[in-house]
Order: sequence, then structure tokens, then C-alpha cells
Amino acid sequence: MIPPMLLRAAVFLITFSGLTFEIGLTRIYSATIWYHFTFVAVSVALLGWGLGGLALHLTRRRVAFTLDRAGALAAAYGASVLLCLWIVAHLPTDLNLLPVFFVPPLVPFVLAGMALSMIFDLRRHMAAALYFVDLFGASLGAAAVALLLQTLGGEGAVLVAAGAPFVAAACLSRNRRLVKVACGAACLVLAIANVHTGLFHVVPGTSKAMRRQMDQTPGTRVTQTGWNAYSRIDAVEGFPPPYLARLYIDADAWTSVQQWDGDFASVPELKSWYRALPFRFAPKADTLVIGPGGGADVLAALTAGSRHVTAVELNPLMIQFVRHYGARAGNLYRRPDVEIVQSEGRNFISRTDRHFDVIYLGFVDSWASVASGGLSLSENYLYTTQAFRDYLDHLTNDGELVILRWDLDIPRLVSNAVAVLGAEEAARRVVVLMEKRQGGPDEQPQMLFMLRKRPFSAAETNEIVTQWTLARPVIVPGRIATPPYYDVLAGRMSLAAFDAASPVRVGPVPMTARSISRRRDHGECTARSPECCCSYSCCRPRSSCSCSARSENRDTSQRVPTSPRWSISHAWDSVSSAWSLRCCSTSRCCSVIRALRCQCCSSRCSRQAGLAPQSAGACRWRWPARSRRCSRWPARCCFHRSCRCCFRWRSAFGSASQLPPSPRSDSRWECRFRAVCSALEKVRFRLHRSTGG
Repeated sequence: MIPPMLLRAAVFLITFSGLTFEIGLTRIYSATIWYHFTFVAVSVALLGWGLGGLALHLTRRRVAFTLDRAGALAAAYGASVLLCLWIVAHLPTDLNLLPVFFVPPLVPFVLAGMALSMIFDLRRHMAAALYFVDLFGASLGAAAVALLLQTLGGEGAVLVAAGAPFVAAACLSRNRRLVKVACGAACLVLAIANVHTGLFHVVPGTSKAMRRQMDQTPGTRVTQTGWNAYSRIDAVEGFPPPYLARLYIDADAWTSVQQWDGDFASVPELKSWYRALPFRFAPKADTLVIGPGGGADVLAALTAGSRHVTAVELNPLMIQFVRHYGARAGNLYRRPDVEIVQSEGRNFISRTDRHFDVIYLGFVDSWASVASGGLSLSENYLYTTQAFRDYLDHLTNDGELVILRWDLDIPRLVSNAVAVLGAEEAARRVVVLMEKRQGGPDEQPQMLFMLRKRPFSAAETNEIVTQWTLARPVIVPGRIATPPYYDVLAGRMSLAAFDAASPVRVGPVPMTARSISRRRDHGECTARSPECCCSYSCCRPRSSCSCSARSENRDTSQRVPTSPRWSISHAWDSVSSAWSLRCCSTSRCCSVIRALRCQCCSSRCSRQAGLAPQSAGACRWRWPARSRRCSRWPARCCFHRSCRCCFRWRSAFGSASQLPPSPRSDSRWECRFRAVCSALEKVRFRLHRSTGG
């Protein structure tokens, strides 16, 4: 008789192994084949788990269910994971052999599904407890795989996933228990030793740029390899100077680390480099570089005269690898005039209140997005119309947005600019240049897209055309606009017609689904294009918007939504609105109303809510002196329909039209969320007031 604790441990280990193997397999496929094949790994895993239960159901009349057989299935599952990893690591990556990469992983998941199904069938009375352990093991495996990838690599994570089923088999059966435990321990030792021995080292396919370029350049070698939850980075040395190394992301997209001694006088050619051309309009710029990679754009900004560079890099391995080269790379990421921020670019832009002279995005994403043709730029939120608005909001008056990409991205970038600014303004602020050089498949000419906060002057456009000899003008305001961009910027062709006339998608990259939902719920701006939404939740003050509400004070530019619906996103947006408007935070002011629509004391809040202006510091909506407060939330009203105090303070409104929207349900979690939002708004205001903001 197997103790219940051992049964729970076996289920935990099997599900832990299954999720670790599945996620580790997605990372291996991304590094060896192409990133979109990672979704095949998820599909294969789901198919395998289901087929395991189906196979057991079809054979239950011919095969007796025992825990010993469940243990044998678990051991076979562990052995099949090892065999699958060996096949993926040693078979050549060829498109003709893709079925070989996808069929072997199906076998381990089928065996794991059969083992779990047999355990649940034999211990039906423990189904609830076993199901809890099942979910707990899967969730812990999904969380632990990130740590395993970072410490042991993709191959090591799969080896750990192979060892867990052997221990699960030992928990399910007393037969050869020591042998099974020894097999599990051997897998763990292999996972640790594989970091140095490379016995199960995964080799990228010939379709990957890293493999292709190393074959074309004799003497190159991989000196470092690192894994994390979303990438594998290889440092390859041996390329001709001035390149110290190339850092390959998932063996395909690469960025270069340049050899430098830290003295600008030793690299005078970088001042006239093609990538440094935009800095001629901002010689002492405060520059933001999103996705600096190996630091080429940071070095170009410094040599061009930027007084300070803020580099926002998402991948911590990239920062670690560049700093590894130390003095050979000029200690680029340790300089006092270079600030390294580990964050995602859009996330940093949305959080910071700083303004920059230049915002530079140089090949932030990988070749994988470019290879998608018409879907280029649509897989990265750095290139949406909403992102363009955020960039313009964080530019100084003379600032410029610079995007370095390929020529096939020109149509979508131009469409984004027209969608954000309108055709007339975009024609005065957009410059597009192409590099004058010929290159192979891996060294194509680069495209330079510049979007200015203000229109380009005649002197600036003349300098671009006459003095920037490294570039071929494609669009220069008042000078050059090649077809079909001339008709789009002149307003003769709409963006819809421009998109319809192209064989691939060239329309503006839409905003996120969240922003589109806001526009649909709260109405659109009638004074401008449909992309300019005047609702309280999706608009921030923007100088480029001609809405009448935005032409007033920045603190009063938002409007109360016309839709009476309540949603969780509304609550959070309302808190942000109240914070940005610096709504009063008196102790007796109704916190719920402040969290809903900021209809309390200050004149700004009153104007924003469409009420009569009130004197600052005098709250109109106070709790009645004798009203009973909620028993659940004595500090504030929970806004439940069944709550007595809600009806009392509702009577303070003059008309029913001013009532805050009723909740869609009486669920307690919505009530608690609104209470938390109100508390957060009060804390954020007090912090803002204490810092003098």
C-alpha cells in the first residue's frame, strides 16, 4: 500500500516536469529553428496530455490499472524526455526534418498523460487532493523554469524535467526504487555538468544568422552562452575589427560590441557614421536609447556630443555580456554619463516624467518580426500609434524621434505618423533616409526615420539634402517625397486607400486592444481624427491634439465618460485621473466619489466633472453626520446595492444623472477592488503633496 503522501508527491513531480519540459522546449525551438515554431511545442504538449488519457480509456478493458504500472509509465516518461532532447540536440536542423522535431516530444507527453490518468482512476476518493497537487506542481514548474533556464540553460532545464519522473516512479512503486532514484539523481548531475561539457548542447540550424555567419567567417568561436526566460544569447568573437564580439539573440538577431579604449579621440570616424546623422541637429542632447543591445547606438550618441545617455535594455543578459568586456569595450555601460535602466521601452516611457532631445530606437526587435513581411512592426508594441504619441509627449520642443530599421518598414512608419499628426503636420515633420551602400542578406542598407516635435526648418532640410552624403533622401519636407508617399503626405490619398493599394499591410499599427476598447466605450473626438480620443481614460494632454478640451489647462483636459458602465479598468483609470488632476484629499471627503469621478472639492475637479466650481479645500460631498457606514468597510463606502450607507450618500446628489454608475454585479471582489483603488489614490496624492509636486 502506497502512502497518500507519496501519491501526492508523484503527481506533483509529474506535473512539475511536464510544464518545465514544455516551456523549456519552446525556448529550444526558438533558438534552433524559428520563434513561431514555439507555438507548435505548446500544441504538441496539449495534444500529448489528451492522447494519454484517451489511450488509457481505450485500453482499460485489456490492461489492469495498478500503481506499479503507473510508476513504469512515469519512468518511461523520464527516459523519453532524455531521448527527445538527444534527438533535438544532435539532428541537423533542416526544414525537411521538421516532423522529426515535433513527433518525438509527443511521446513523453502521452506517457505523462497516461500515468496521471491511471493514478486518478485508482484513487478516485482522493481526486480533490490529487487535483490540488496537480495544479500546484504545474504552477510551480511554470515559475521555476525561469530560474532553471537562467542557471542551467535550456538543455539543463529539460534534463531536470527528465529527472523528476524517475523520482515520481520511485514514489509509486517499490520495485527497483533505488535504481529509479539513482536515475533521477543522474539527470540532475547531467544538468549541472552539461553547462561545462555540452553533451546535450543544442546547435542552431543553418537558417539562423549565427550559424551562417560563423561558417562564412573562419576563426570565429562562441565564447559565452546565456539563457533566460525569453532569450538565448551567444557571444561570438573573431570578427574583423572594430567588432569585439557579436551578441546573437536566439542565434539570429545580432548586435555588435565595438572595441574602444574609452577615448573619443580614438574613434573620430563615428562622428560621421550613418547612425550618428540625427545627432547633428542635437549636438548636446539628452538622449534616450531604447534597446541599446551591444552599445553601438550609445557609443554613436556619445561621440556625436550627447551630454547624457539613458539606455533602456529589457534583457539583463545583454547588459551582463557587454559589461563582461570591461575596458576592451571602454567600460561603456559603466560610464558616469551613461545610465543603464533594465526595463521595457514602453514601460519606461509610461512611467518617466523626463523629456529627451532624442529618442532613439535602433533595430530593437529581431529579424523574426521583419521576416513576417506585411506583419512587420505589428508584433512589437514599440511601433504602434499609441507608442508614437508617448514618444512625442516625452520629447523637448526641439526633440526628435529616430527609428533605425529596414526599407520595407517605411510605409508603416509613415502611416503611423500620418495617423498621429495628420497628413499636413506629418509632411512637415517626417524625414526618411536610406543608407547609400550595397549589402548582402545579412548586411542590408539601413533606413533612418526621423519624426520631429516641431516642423523641420528650410535650413535643416537643405543640410539633409546637400551635406548628408551617406544617405539617399526618400522623404524630406518641402524637398523630396517619392511615390506613393507624396500623395499620402499631401492628403490626396487616405490611409485606407494607401493600405488597399499595397500587396502587404502598410496601414498604421493600431493601438492596443485596451485603448481601442476605451475609445469604443467612451466616444471619440469630433474635432480631430478618430485616433484622438477625448475620454478621461485614454487621453493625456498632447500638444499635437487640437481638441478644445486639450487646448485648455493640462489639468482639466480630461472628460467624464459618457458610458455609464462600470468596469475594473474604469476604476483604475479613475484613480489615475484623480491623481493627475491633484484632486483634494480631505479626510471627510467621500473617497468613493473621488475614486469614481473625482467630483470633490477643488475647482479643477469640479470643472472636469462638469459641476459648478467649488472653492479649494471645501469638499461638497461629505459624509452625512448621522449616516451609518458600511460594516464591511467602515473607512469608506463599499458601493454595494445592499449597503445602507450607499443610499444615504446617494441622496446628496442633485439629480439622478449625476449618480456614479452602478456596478454590474454585487460581487465582493469588485467592492474590495474599488476600496483599494480609493486607498491607493489617497496614498499617491499624499506622497505627491509631501514632495512638493
